[in-house]
Amino acid sequence: MADALNDPHHQVRMEAAWALGKLGWVPQSDLQRAEYLIAGEQWKELVRMGGPAIPPLIRALGGIGYSGVRTGASEALRQLGGQPALSALKMEAALKDPERRQRALAALEYIRQRQEEVSRTKPAQEDASRYKEELKEGGLAIQKRFEKQFGAELRPRTNGSKNPRRRPATRCKTSPSSP
Repeated sequence: MADALNDPHHQVRMEAAWALGKLGWVPQSDLQRAEYLIAGEQWKELVRMGGPAIPPLIRALGGIGYSGVRTGASEALRQLGGQPALSALKMEAALKDPERRQRALAALEYIRQRQEEVSRTKPAQEDASRYKEELKEGGLAIQKRFEKQFGAELRPRTNGSKNPRRRPATRCKTSPSSP
């Protein structure tokens, strides 16, 4: 049944991984474990596995027709530290075997595209050191720096009260009520 982890059909691989898991099957090697995890789409476990997961993930990227597996494999490779995975892919791309070279080139292109997508959707990071500096300075120092840069005339008016948002109290004039 472990051979079914390499079946060309995604559904067969997934069912084999499920059945092997139910039977308490223990992989005999890192390669078998990685194939099992890929078939079961257990990407976090593959990342925890580290370097031995890279070659099977590369094969999954280039050789499996199911886009969910390719997406998961590219994310796992990216999380594995980027450079080791990219180095492995570049070495594969330099091989004479045209099938392996093509798979590696396709994987590199797919990872490049995914990284572009992630960088476009990732929110801009704020400079944490600037935040910490302002936090240390406190409100008065920030206000002085603001006034120095933009002038005191932009400072909010306080209307004589301590709270700039609070308006001074006014008395309402009421007309005498008729009996």
